[in-house]
Amino acid sequence: MGILHIFVNKSGNYDVYQNIDISNFTGVEVIHDERCEITLSTQPIIGFVEINIAIDEVGHIDDLADAVQVIVKYLLNDYMGGRLSSYNLFFYEMANKFYCKIVPRYATSPYFVGYKIAQVQNEGRLEKIAADISERLSANQ
Repeated sequence: MGILHIFVNKSGNYDVYQNIDISNFTGVEVIHDERCEITLSTQPIIGFVEINIAIDEVGHIDDLADAVQVIVKYLLNDYMGGRLSSYNLFFYEMANKFYCKIVPRYATSPYFVGYKIAQVQNEGRLEKIAADISERLSANQ
């Protein structure tokens, strides 16, 4: 499905996309225009808040990069009162789009480690986060 593979052993590769599907990139809309689409996952891969940026073509990579910069500043300075100090960026090619998933880093939940049960923010909180990010993206243009 994707172009990224991780070598497992001498006999082959491990498809890193096997446990992920397009539902992990859908959710509360932050912004949607002709350049990019930004959502907060309602079916995150690991839980809590995952921010997705999608572009249709590589020609919009600057828009993706600008959005990443604004969102990371928000996560580090405003989200959770500025107590967050780490995040990960993951990149995917799926469903004819390129995605960047921004995942704040926390100590991993024991629910996920032991049972693969992702904890998700409630819809109201996701909408508040979406509004905060949208405001910052608008101010950046």
